[in-house]
Amino acid sequence: VTPNVGYSASVPDLIEKGEPTEKFVQALEEIFARFDKDGDGGWSDDEFDQYHRFVNGTPVNPTVIINFKHQYG
Repeated sequence: VTPNVGYSASVPDLIEKGEPTEKFVQALEEIFARFDKDGDGGWSDDEFDQYHRFVNGTPVNPTVIINFKHQYG
């Protein structure tokens, strides 16, 4: 599927009027907290790797972590 730039469809329970719904935000917060084992409000490299393993079934490539940190600080 090719993204349609400027497309503003609403995805039920996720996006309404171009904004994430409260239900979606709560789900993201729960996912984040599940992998923030030390509760410091950020993911360490190991916590990010655990999330990646859960979602993808494989360890994260260290280059992905480096690039993610570079892009999102």
